Amino acid sequence: MRILTVATNDTILSGLQRALGKVADVLIYNPQVNSIYEALYQNKFDLFLVEGHMIKPSIISAIEEFSLSTIVFGHCEHKSAQFVLQLIPEHTLEVTPCVDNYNANVYTVDYAANLDIDCPNYPSSEVVVFNSLRSESDFLSEQLNKLRESQIPFKVVGNPINTSEYVGRVELSDIIGLAKTAKISLCTTHEYIPDIALARGFVYSDIEDPNLVNNLRYYLDNEEERAKTVKNLYSSVLSAHTYFHRLYDIFIKLNLPEEAQKCLQQIANYQS
Repeated sequence: MRILTVATNDTILSGLQRALGKVADVLIYNPQVNSIYEALYQNKFDLFLVEGHMIKPSIISAIEEFSLSTIVFGHCEHKSAQFVLQLIPEHTLEVTPCVDNYNANVYTVDYAANLDIDCPNYPSSEVVVFNSLRSESDFLSEQLNKLRESQIPFKVVGNPINTSEYVGRVELSDIIGLAKTAKISLCTTHEYIPDIALARGFVYSDIEDPNLVNNLRYYLDNEEERAKTVKNLYSSVLSAHTYFHRLYDIFIKLNLPEEAQKCLQQIANYQS
């Protein structure tokens, strides 16, 4: 399977690529945006992965001209395409349509969980804040100040933020390892929620919650309630929200039953 990609979002692209590598012989080609037509004229591709914000008129034209089966992920504000968008079955996490009116085979994918990620062991902690925001946020700083004043121990990882609790950037394996041993994983976006859930971490994702401190303290003090929530979210993700589930939906729509069945087998192997 030959795949053309135009993307900068490592989270979803890496997840899709990792899963694809388990179910198909994959050759991935990632040219510059202005070299898309050159790549398409020189090679035949089976699938096109494109991040939503990189959708440009030239890419829309390429999808039309070459009838590319396309997976779009992330947010896109471009509204001028003359196609009909086909959505993969509704997910628990929010799916924002990336392009309106596609008539080619175009699908959207949101965040999902990776299977079989080896992770390091980390010491236990109370609260780990996973910051995926692309820029400094005054609101996030205010919420962290409230945590500090309440004397709830926490540390921040991910994208840099100006606070003494910031530890540094982390890889996906570190995120999973930290989530496994933290009582609460406080996420600023949906990006890592499926992976944290599959690691049996407790996810709190409402960073704008005006009662954040009280709610975090409640779950820190109620192990039984926290364990119940962890179990439910883990089951939800494992039953429907891994990248193999995403690829299964896509392969079914692309009439590739053999690859779709391999996705189900990967999930079954993990569950066993």
